[in-house]
This record gives sequence, C-alpha cells and structure tokens, in this order.
Amino acid sequence: MKYEIGQRYNLPCVKLQIGKRFFWFVILDSHLGEISGEWHRHVDIRFTSDYVLEKKLGRVRTDVIACGMNEDIVNRRMVCKHEYVPIQHRDRTRRFNKLLSLCQGMKLDTSTMKCPHQGCDLSGLKGQNSVVCPCHGLEWSLKDGSLQTSCLPG
Repeated sequence: MKYEIGQRYNLPCVKLQIGKRFFWFVILDSHLGEISGEWHRHVDIRFTSDYVLEKKLGRVRTDVIACGMNEDIVNRRMVCKHEYVPIQHRDRTRRFNKLLSLCQGMKLDTSTMKCPHQGCDLSGLKGQNSVVCPCHGLEWSLKDGSLQTSCLPG
C-alpha cells in the first residue's frame, strides 16, 4: 500500500519492549518461516521513529525487524515517518541463500502485487523495473515477474 509521509493511518500494531521501554510497531502479515519453521511477523519500518531505529535498535532502515506471534494486535493511528527503503542484505548468510534457492522459479503476478514467497503486499512500493519485498528483501522484476539477480548470491 502507498503511504504518504506525515499522514496518519489506522493500522494493526504490536507493543514491543526494547530495553526498559515499550514502543508501538506497525506489523505486516504473519507467515510461517520455511527455514525457521516458526510463525512470525515483520514490522513496517516506515512507521518507526529514527530514535527507535538508530538509538534503540542500532539498525539502519534497511534491516528486517521480526516479532513473534504472542503479542496482542491493536489498531492504532500511526504516522508514516519514512519512505519505504528496500531491504539490503549486507552479507549473504546461509539463511538468505536458502531463501533465495527456495524462491527461484517463482514469479510475481503484477496484477495482484503480492510477493510470491509469502504474499506480502507490494502495491504502492516504488520501482521502475523491479520491486523489493518489505518482508524478506526479495527483488522481483515488474516486467516479467522473475526473481532478480541483484539479490542473488554473487
């Protein structure tokens, strides 16, 4: 979905503890991890403050932040703080390489704009020739739907 910076949206959220404080995070769809075998959710970092991302988590905006399934989901009005920044896997971990091998041969259906891997919503994400899934960082061609080689191991 396309979100505009500074606008408020009513979205599903979970409250997570980081250090001694609690923070609200907008969540994406839940799914079963093929590699971990556990159900989990990812948070939408477009609604996460710089303070939490950089000071509390020590992460840049391109990392995936996952949360478990035990948190209560509450709809809250949240402000979009950032443009979507595609996940960039700085290192090719065994886990990411396994994910890539599981997804090779899958195709993005550009009429639905759902990631073929786990069905994460890709509509409204920017991309001229491709789009990067906010859940796991897989890059899909908008021309033919194929998994792009830029996210494949070198």
